[in-house]
Amino acid sequence: MKKIAGSRILAADPEGKLSTPRQEFTQAVIAPGELAGIRFAKHQAGRQSRYNFDHDEGDLFRLTSPVTPPDPDAGVVLAQKDAFAGHQFLLVEHAEGSLS
Repeated sequence: MKKIAGSRILAADPEGKLSTPRQEFTQAVIAPGELAGIRFAKHQAGRQSRYNFDHDEGDLFRLTSPVTPPDPDAGVVLAQKDAFAGHQFLLVEHAEGSLS
């Protein structure tokens, strides 16, 4: 789970499965085709609470420029430098309800 608040992103890894060093993440996909630069700040201890960003547990990243996401509750994708170089993002619309 990743949350964004103005100039910060908090990445939670509750199962401890992330094997990539946090410092290697240098960009975030905020919305389809919208990349933002990030840098790892620290791991902050705390507990998971949607309404208390400063005290949630997780890896804190700072955006190099403040971004206003279309939906602050939507997830973001963290990526390494040039992870999407040469690729084009596709926006796929679907009807409400089941995708099956």
